[in-house]
Amino acid sequence: MTSLRFAGELPLIPGLLLALLVAVMAWRFYRRECTQLQPRLRWLLPCLRATAFLLGVLILTGPVLHHRQTVAEPGTVRIYVDGSRSMSLVDRHLAAARKLRIAEQQGWLAEERVDFALLDTADRLQQQQQRWMAVQSATLTDIAPDITRSDIAGSDATDSTNTSSPVNGPETAADIAAEITAELQSARSLSAAAATRSAIDAAQQLLEALPDRETPDGEAARTFGRQLSATVAALRTEFDDDLAARLSGDGGALQTAIDLFDQSSRWQRLQRSLQTGESSLLNDLRGSHNVEIVTLAGRDALRQAIPESPTVPTPPELPNTPLTDLTSGVTATQDSGEDSQAGQTAVVLLTDGRHNAGPSPVQTARLMGAQGVAFYPVSFGAATAPGDLVLKSVTHPDTAFVTDTLTGELEIQDTMPAGRPLTVRLRQQDDVVWEQTLTTNGQGARQIPFQLDVQTLLDGADWQTSEVRQHAVPVDLQAEIVATESEAEAENNTAALRVGVITQPSRILLLDGRSRWETRYLRNAFERDSQWHVDVLIAGPGTDTPTLPRGDRDGQFPSSKERLLSYDLVILGEIPTALLNDFEYEWLREFVQVRGGGLVLLDGSRGRLQQQTAEQLLNLFPVEWEPVGGTAPAESMPVALSLTAASRSLPDFLLATADHNEQLWQQLPPPRVVQPVTPLADAETLVEAVYPNDTRRAVLVTRLAGAGRVLYFSADETWRWRYKNADTYHQRFWNQIARYVMPEPFSSSDEFLSLDAGAVTYDPGDTASLRVQLRGTDGRPMSTATVDALLSVDGEVVSTVSLTADPSIPGRYLGTSGELLLAGNYEVRVRASGYSSDALRARASFLVREAQSAELSETSCNERLLQQMAEESGGVYLREDQFQQLPSLLQPLSNGRIIESDTVLWQSYWWFSAILLLLTAEWWLRKRAGLL
Repeated sequence: MTSLRFAGELPLIPGLLLALLVAVMAWRFYRRECTQLQPRLRWLLPCLRATAFLLGVLILTGPVLHHRQTVAEPGTVRIYVDGSRSMSLVDRHLAAARKLRIAEQQGWLAEERVDFALLDTADRLQQQQQRWMAVQSATLTDIAPDITRSDIAGSDATDSTNTSSPVNGPETAADIAAEITAELQSARSLSAAAATRSAIDAAQQLLEALPDRETPDGEAARTFGRQLSATVAALRTEFDDDLAARLSGDGGALQTAIDLFDQSSRWQRLQRSLQTGESSLLNDLRGSHNVEIVTLAGRDALRQAIPESPTVPTPPELPNTPLTDLTSGVTATQDSGEDSQAGQTAVVLLTDGRHNAGPSPVQTARLMGAQGVAFYPVSFGAATAPGDLVLKSVTHPDTAFVTDTLTGELEIQDTMPAGRPLTVRLRQQDDVVWEQTLTTNGQGARQIPFQLDVQTLLDGADWQTSEVRQHAVPVDLQAEIVATESEAEAENNTAALRVGVITQPSRILLLDGRSRWETRYLRNAFERDSQWHVDVLIAGPGTDTPTLPRGDRDGQFPSSKERLLSYDLVILGEIPTALLNDFEYEWLREFVQVRGGGLVLLDGSRGRLQQQTAEQLLNLFPVEWEPVGGTAPAESMPVALSLTAASRSLPDFLLATADHNEQLWQQLPPPRVVQPVTPLADAETLVEAVYPNDTRRAVLVTRLAGAGRVLYFSADETWRWRYKNADTYHQRFWNQIARYVMPEPFSSSDEFLSLDAGAVTYDPGDTASLRVQLRGTDGRPMSTATVDALLSVDGEVVSTVSLTADPSIPGRYLGTSGELLLAGNYEVRVRASGYSSDALRARASFLVREAQSAELSETSCNERLLQQMAEESGGVYLREDQFQQLPSLLQPLSNGRIIESDTVLWQSYWWFSAILLLLTAEWWLRKRAGLL
């Protein structure tokens, strides 16, 4: 295959433009001299001269004919490059020996400036030890627990061991023992330390003393294994000591190389090793293999152009994706490949091994290995984690009342040396609202609780306007660990969080015809909690207030429908029918069915709600009374309470952990008197009373009535739950049940619009639930408008959601956004037919968090995963400092070769012959025409 390339100093496009410009100018000037000639010569002569000039200028672009000839069948090598964010990390904590070896490979250190022979011998000796252990009989299988990686060297042992060296064909313990003997002799000739030589001699003596090297005695083999580990450790210690002495002495060049390494990221080193220089991996492979480069960017596989020149001054840009998927991109490109023979394909994986998304890489390697595709992973980074602090998560409630204390917990990962100062804090913009100073302990996961006054958060938020009422004000906070200089990575030290601060208490109207224990304790429970504003009216015959006081102040029944509709919940006890007027009953009905308010009907032992005759109220009841002498005799009392299937899954009835909740309900004191009622067909029973004869009666029954919900209590003795438990269950139950019955509040409202966007925080991929309540100029629901919700991020509309009218609630419109894929702060506004944009001022907002990823929570290299991938597929695992071994390992995959050659056109006779031919023809025609 032949292709035309341009390798000159001047790029093709500028060179071509320059050549055309020169040719056009030459043509125009020449044509002025040809005005008296024949028409054919007036065009031909200038064209010949212009073409010659064109070819002459194109020499600057360096035209070259590239010839590529394939002999036999070359192998295919697909190189997959990890483009995740963790590849931008540096590895300053790597051992100095490995830094210098990599620096030499990168060209930052002259070859043979450091003699690595001693270290190489230690590596080979350890590999032989592992092979020895692998081929031993069952007698030696108990050596493995006693010979661990920590036995071999110091803290960096895992960084300097390649455990995946291939074993070519079956081998015996005697063969390996012979290699160990040769390696020990080589080590002794290289070592100058007495302690190291003593360890080598001891290992040699133990090996020679083995009576049978094929099936040696278990204890003798165990002793030899331990001594061999000590020998490897001694060799590495001697090398490290020599290197430390050189660095502390005349180590200028060595220190410069180490500094260059410390400043380079994994991605930069990878690209230099892959593409830069005549001895790059690409340059070594392209002569005998078909080579492809694919960048793994999250779950995507991006094919990377292979440069024609072996020298690339700047590496490609890192995709910087927030996750590492070592499987999806590999399998996608393998399925689309066109290999003629799967056995001639190898996968080279350049990565730090921090797989955190997608299918199992080990399983993928196993499956592809069965198809003859071997994995050759090359690890970048240190196997030991550097000292680092990571903010992993923040746990906190989504909402908090303005007078509450916000409590939560920061989870951090602490791998720093113990005893160093550690500061964590919460910021609201530039203000620090909470801070705590601790010390590091280096023991991993830590939970740090926090609490702060919610009112201080609201003071720092701009939320009060005259046109818009905010029920829940969104407050953005930033949790952070104050970075220290010795920390490995500061980018994983922050997390954003949002809290909805509820500014307005929910309003409750508690109305009863007598002062009973249930009413007294309910009043106390709600008045003690600042989230509630409760008006209590006890009126009727036999009370201090025989008639119902009416007015616009607290402690009075609302004198207008608008004031009644401002409540969220009405708890109605045993009031005589005559206590309220017919139009006030009509207000109550509209409060439930149109406004969507919650109504709790609190019956009691006297059963006076059965005497209620107001038609407007009776239409809301979810029950009807049984005739006298029902399912349980009057002298019998319930023995327990029981949740029904309808309430077991409701969080509003959760008083203990999910595993113990039903048991707790059965242990609560049951009421002594339960009114005999039968739920209506469209009602649900939530709690039942269980009698000794195993019959049951409904205690809590609920029913939807128009836009609102009604809850009926057939007993009034929840106050008895306070016995020995105080508020533990009683107050929690009533707080939850009130939220269950009353309408869910809107986050923002104005004169015509109420708007809510569901949660204050969403995760990527979630959908937002949008609710709108639209009112006309008369305050009544508007049900005939066309309503859209517009979602904006940073002032730019990113989505428009058409809302549909809720058939059960007049004036209410509902909708669900598409998947929220873009992280950031969202603002929701409403557009409705018949309303100007200035009229609908209410806004809702929510935060879409950044995708949670473990990408930077673990910054070390996952060597074990890469070793398993190599083992399962039949390949070989290498470290970054062993990068140059790849070409020799991959060479057997190819039974062919690729011959590439270039014909430099601009230096060839053909190019200059063409120019001379054009000029000669032009001169001959010019002379015949009589021109000088």
